[in-house]
Amino acid sequence: MKINQKTVEITLYAVLAGILLYMLAPELYGRFYYIPKKFKPPHEHASIKEIEANVGSQLLLTSRKMNNEMLQIGEGPLLFWTWSSGPPMYIFNKDGILIDYTTDSGDDRDFKEKWLKESIK
Repeated sequence: MKINQKTVEITLYAVLAGILLYMLAPELYGRFYYIPKKFKPPHEHASIKEIEANVGSQLLLTSRKMNNEMLQIGEGPLLFWTWSSGPPMYIFNKDGILIDYTTDSGDDRDFKEKWLKESIK
């Protein structure tokens, strides 16, 4: 039986595509299903306790004074298997009510510019 070169190439590409998909499956699942479902606040003005219940763990909270107002920055867990560049982060007012959030603080440039860069000053 003679092996066709084209068949070998197609088979090789199919195997490589399968391996790539297998390697990317956790990232795709995490980024497009798990993270939006788990780390999105239950409603627009959620409290710290509501978000912690939704996330399933306590947030790492730090207080920062920004624009003469005391705010709390809540940092959620970083899931290594989703290849996120940063953890989910939540900004709360002094009463513990959500003001803003991001599910990936590493990639969200607007969030960093608005909240994190200013909090360093």
